Amino acid sequence: MHRRSRGVALAVVAIACLVGGSLPVLAQSGIADNDSAWSLRVGLANDPDQVVGGVHFLETEIADNVYLVPNVELGVGDDAVVIAGTAPVHYRFVVDAKVRPYVGGGVTLAWVDYDPPNGKGDSEFEIALRATGGILWRLDGGQEMFAEVNLGTRDLWDSEARVGWRFCSSLREPRAGRGRLDRDRPPDPRTAPAVPVRPT
Repeated sequence: MHRRSRGVALAVVAIACLVGGSLPVLAQSGIADNDSAWSLRVGLANDPDQVVGGVHFLETEIADNVYLVPNVELGVGDDAVVIAGTAPVHYRFVVDAKVRPYVGGGVTLAWVDYDPPNGKGDSEFEIALRATGGILWRLDGGQEMFAEVNLGTRDLWDSEARVGWRFCSSLREPRAGRGRLDRDRPPDPRTAPAVPVRPT
């Protein structure tokens, strides 16, 4: 029990460091505004075979159509418990005003606690790379749904399929070739239309 409690504490610290390392990028990208989003997610994972649930938060656009989407997840099943934190980057294609496919990848830090029926349990940390592909579609009212598939390395969720509900009513509509960062940027005086001056 003592070893398990220590492992959970170390996992929380490691995930906090992972998220904390993303904060400078988030700060430079204007995370303090209202254009961030968060989501609830649930899915199934393979090796170990688990039901996985979690949340992503502090999402922000760090370049045109490129998003940092840090998330934490809890997996249970197959005589194991997994606590994982991931900092993936997604590129979202502008296909339709309501449908946006995306691809990306990131690094996952996880604590895995094995508790087999024979009683010889063990726990370990895993650092894995993850590749992601999915589709995001807008619902009436501003929220969005998404479905995605993840492929991983090492002994942590070789594959994972999940769906989620993304709360993002404050997000602006995407436009091809012009992301949130460009929309928020003041106009270039060299290209801005001239303002006529009335004679005095």
